[in-house]
Amino acid sequence: MSAFYQNIFKATVIGILLLAIPLHLEAQNNPGILRTNPSGAEVFDNKDNKIGETPFNLSLIKSEETTIKIVKPNYVPVEISFYKKRAKDELYFPASVTDCKECVVEMDAASVEKQPSAAIRLFKKFNETDKPILVGVDNPSIKIDEEVELGRVNGYRKRLKDKDVFRLLGYPENMEMKMLNSFDNSYLYAEFFSIKDYKNTESTLQAPKVILKPIVKSMSFSLRGDLLRDYVGFCTISCDWQVVDLSDTNTILKTYTTTTSFYRNHENYELLLHQMIALAERDLLENETLYSDIENFQKTYLEKSKGKEIKLKLSDHREFANTSQMINEVKKSVVTVDCTKKFGSGVFISDNGYIITNYHVVEDATEIFVKIENEKKLKAEVIKVNRDYDLAIIKVNLPTSKGVSLMNSRNTSVGDEVFAIGTPLEKNLGQTVTRGIVSGYREMNGVDFIQTDVSVNSGNSGGPLLNAKGEIIGINTLKASGKNISGIGFAIPSDVVLKMLNISNQ
Repeated sequence: MSAFYQNIFKATVIGILLLAIPLHLEAQNNPGILRTNPSGAEVFDNKDNKIGETPFNLSLIKSEETTIKIVKPNYVPVEISFYKKRAKDELYFPASVTDCKECVVEMDAASVEKQPSAAIRLFKKFNETDKPILVGVDNPSIKIDEEVELGRVNGYRKRLKDKDVFRLLGYPENMEMKMLNSFDNSYLYAEFFSIKDYKNTESTLQAPKVILKPIVKSMSFSLRGDLLRDYVGFCTISCDWQVVDLSDTNTILKTYTTTTSFYRNHENYELLLHQMIALAERDLLENETLYSDIENFQKTYLEKSKGKEIKLKLSDHREFANTSQMINEVKKSVVTVDCTKKFGSGVFISDNGYIITNYHVVEDATEIFVKIENEKKLKAEVIKVNRDYDLAIIKVNLPTSKGVSLMNSRNTSVGDEVFAIGTPLEKNLGQTVTRGIVSGYREMNGVDFIQTDVSVNSGNSGGPLLNAKGEIIGINTLKASGKNISGIGFAIPSDVVLKMLNISNQ
């Protein structure tokens, strides 16, 4: 190519680039152009006809249409309603919007007072998982100086020191239910959990082990309107999400930071802080490492809960001629654990007085008595507990006790015949025997369970689940209850019992 033609080519390319710059800037700053991040989302009218892609010129919306839907594969759809358009009206985003609950935006300007142009941020759809992780969410704390301006309503500034500010924001301590909604259908199963109150829980078996604590670092808003429901404008909140576990709620394991902006529409009755936190939670869920981090924190915490090693001489396996003989012999090793105000069941696992039961049976008991097969009552002492697995070892002074052997529960199969022995409902029903099968294996809140259809009732807690050979394969712990629910019980597997009480056989 000659120098002449090379110069023409360069000039043409430069000219094309120069022409492209204004078009790009127009798409970025023109409020009549609806942008999304990521771009390339399809836009549908209220009859599900495709009318374009983002960036989308809102002038293409016909006068009879008031709602559009933005759709992109693997992202959550967003539905936007506009003021009804007349022939000569121009629609703008977000000024013409009447409803867009999912309008989390990314703004071009840092200050909401400047009314920046904004792009709708599309949230990824959650990956389906067979085992969502239970996580606790505590009420937020606001760590902003009371003199600092939070934002403005009709030009008037709002600060934490203002006596009416919480009529706009809402009180942080009244957000229990609101804080959980954003976690619906996600990979985290959220439960409201007050860190200061958790010690009053009987057992932490079903409680979240990892807690998220939101700390509000800053917020800004520029709202206009006569009443809360009419306030319209841009809002931003910045939060630190502190992660702790129950072993030490003062030690922060990790902190995630979110900065979330959104456009508030009129006809919105939500208190401002409540809406801000809910959208910030949804923003938090976009973090790619959140699931694996919480999973690892939970595993580490549960592993630490087993405590120091205990060495015991566990009972050896016994042979029985038939099922009837097995039951008659083994039930002599099953006891009623009586703590005056409540009772449960237990089983000897050694020939010198050591008994396994549930933690919640002996929790906070001032005195514990064990009623054995010959109706005798013996005083017992607690040797060790694991609150997170709802397990306890207690001991009585009975050097002639006959224990039951523990089988590795991993060698069981669905459909295996099993028996439960315990004290259901009333203390005088000690050593009641019920029969069923292994129904399945479940993992709940980081803990493995054997599911059975054996009849288990209040008072059976802490009693053994036995196989047909008279070996302990689990400790009965939970029962599903409710209308039209029956035959669903859960036992902690015997190998988990030994591991999480850190029992080794001498």
